[in-house]
Amino acid sequence: MTQVAEVQMCKTCNELKPVGRFSVKGGRWVHRTCKDCCNRQASERRRSSEGRKERLLELRRYRETDRGREVHEAARRKYAAKRLAEGPSITRDSRVCSRCRCHLPIELFTANRSSADGHDSYCKHCRLEVNREYRARHPERIRERVRAKMLKANYGLTPAAYDVMLADQGGQCAVCGATDPRTQAGVFCVDHCHTTGVVRGLLCSACNSGLGHFSDDPDVLRAAASYIEAARSR
Repeated sequence: MTQVAEVQMCKTCNELKPVGRFSVKGGRWVHRTCKDCCNRQASERRRSSEGRKERLLELRRYRETDRGREVHEAARRKYAAKRLAEGPSITRDSRVCSRCRCHLPIELFTANRSSADGHDSYCKHCRLEVNREYRARHPERIRERVRAKMLKANYGLTPAAYDVMLADQGGQCAVCGATDPRTQAGVFCVDHCHTTGVVRGLLCSACNSGLGHFSDDPDVLRAAASYIEAARSR
């Protein structure tokens, strides 16, 4: 039977200590580092982890600033271009999700051309969770992106062009002159020709709906005006 020595030297502090001051691994092997050193190292790791968390919070706050977003986006594009130039690695049948750390089939990862292997680092489920958390943290930013996308797709306008058009109208409806857009989003409607797609101006909700009900026909609008004036003169 193997005899265990009564004392052992700690590999960290290089001191001879009783075997009882060392932990036992697997019920058979005595740990080479004493309990005091293990506890001290664990405390240092916890403090280091807290420091990393503080640094990550500072970095996150910096990335939320305009300058931080610009720097982060420039670095991301540079890194993506480098990885894309190197070409994708050999296609694998599975990979590990960077968030949940699960080894999953490659079909559970969306395609990503900027990635080395052509797939997202997060699985589809984790990507949905990350996107949901991002939308919850930055609702205003999401609304601005959706608005910019809709303006560009539907009318070929940018938010800056919209603001210039509204300023030229004096911040009011181009028809009735109302300063209240009377819309749920609190912005004026973009009035455009449904035949040519040309943007005509910004209207409040009532005027925009009225023109639509009259099919944008000037003759019908003039007839309606004459009808109202005749009724008032009675």
